Amino acid sequence: MNSCSVPDRFGEAAALDRYDTVFIDSITVAGRLCLQWCKGQPEAFSDRTGRPDSRGAYGLHGREMIAWLTHLQHTRAKNVWFVGILDEKLDDFNRRMFVPQIEGSKTGNELPGIVDEVITMAEMTDEGGKPYRAFVCHTINPWGYPAKDRSGRLDAGEEPHLGRLMDRIRGPAPPGAERLAFGLPTNSPDTPRSDARDHHHVQPGRIPTRPTLNPVYSLIPQGTVVRGAEEHSAPGVTTTPVRV
Repeated sequence: MNSCSVPDRFGEAAALDRYDTVFIDSITVAGRLCLQWCKGQPEAFSDRTGRPDSRGAYGLHGREMIAWLTHLQHTRAKNVWFVGILDEKLDDFNRRMFVPQIEGSKTGNELPGIVDEVITMAEMTDEGGKPYRAFVCHTINPWGYPAKDRSGRLDAGEEPHLGRLMDRIRGPAPPGAERLAFGLPTNSPDTPRSDARDHHHVQPGRIPTRPTLNPVYSLIPQGTVVRGAEEHSAPGVTTTPVRV
């Protein structure tokens, strides 16, 4: 069997030095290709019968995808964006939730903990009923969209312009006193009672009504994930699409 080195197959790493930003478009397709490869590995077949074992294939798929994402997580001097499509579904309690279009569940559940930013591009309407698009950037938002901002520099809603968004992430952060709020609303049904035995208790018989904050994404809106953008201060944004 012929073997070749990584530079022979993919080219020298120095060729990427002129790029600041790399797009993975899309992680949905990457997961599908990874599953196809996993189904041909020994772990995807039963040791006793030799028949295909879907549990083994999906288990290997989850491990391979997380290893790949962790490898990209530690890429230095690059902004790495993962682009993916989201599905809107209902959970067992008939509540709306957002599920990424990635084979299996492990990757979608663990991805938000790996990256620094989770951005959902959503379609909304203003007070006059006119539709517009916006980036949702905060975990706690009134629309229940999946989002996360580890930089502390973004508002709950940002204009849908990637270049300006990355400038905001690289910009100066507001003081911690302005970014962090520790108070609780006094009239919220989720506020702990003053006579509760500990801070974990809420009013009995009430189910918290906060939006579901599972690490998942949406159907009509497209979710975009970026990591590491706040670590670099280059004034320009040069991008190269990477198709997988």
